[in-house]
Amino acid sequence: MPRSILVYVVFVCLTTLIVPSGAVAQTNGDQPTVDGKPAFATSADVKVATIRSLLEAKEYAQAEKLAVELTTESPQVVDGWLMLAYSLGVNGKFEESNRAYDQALKRGADLKEVYTRKAYNCRRLGDPELTRACYDEILEHDVDNIE
Repeated sequence: MPRSILVYVVFVCLTTLIVPSGAVAQTNGDQPTVDGKPAFATSADVKVATIRSLLEAKEYAQAEKLAVELTTESPQVVDGWLMLAYSLGVNGKFEESNRAYDQALKRGADLKEVYTRKAYNCRRLGDPELTRACYDEILEHDVDNIE
């Protein structure tokens, strides 16, 4: 069994078997809770946490695969698009990464963060005009830092 799948299985088992200290167990299910609220409200939440752990472990191919799954099943999850874009970028798929960042923007992701990451991808593609366009977008919308 690949390590990343094993990590996912162990993670899911631990999150369903162990109730964090100070947590109250639900009476109507086996989902762990913290202060009476579900620790993971949806399967999308579990996938986001799993993708985050895969990225931290530098398991970029597995993170990309799970992020594709998440964005297909739950396209409204902004973090899914951001993690997909990031994993595509570190896997050298810069154009695809920028398309995923565009999807994140459509769903409310932070403009400055997204355009900074898109500019990096454009630099890696060797496209100075697109790189500059990304920085121009930041300057155009970053009214907090314009004096």
